Amino acid sequence: MAVLLKQMMIGTVTNATATGTTTAGKVWMVKNIRLVNTHASTPAILKVTAGPSGTPRLVSPQNMSLGPGQMYQDDGEFILNSGEVINIVASPAGVAVEYLVSGIERDQS
Repeated sequence: MAVLLKQMMIGTVTNATATGTTTAGKVWMVKNIRLVNTHASTPAILKVTAGPSGTPRLVSPQNMSLGPGQMYQDDGEFILNSGEVINIVASPAGVAVEYLVSGIERDQS
């Protein structure tokens, strides 16, 4: 049963949703979520959801406001089973938010 330290999601989202999906036959233990508003003057409105793709639940404050240059970090742990998703939703248009989601991946059994 392999256990991997992993960057589950890394990238930039702009007025959209970034989605990460657990690999078939694997389980993710999400250990850290980092979000950084890289825009110079506009606040970002964010939310993070996780769980089954049809009914994900909030894992961050609803409509969280992140000022220019600010970072949000969540060290709360949660589990995503095979096929479940984590969504990072950012708005308004023109605001770029960098994200990094890291944790542990292991075989589901």
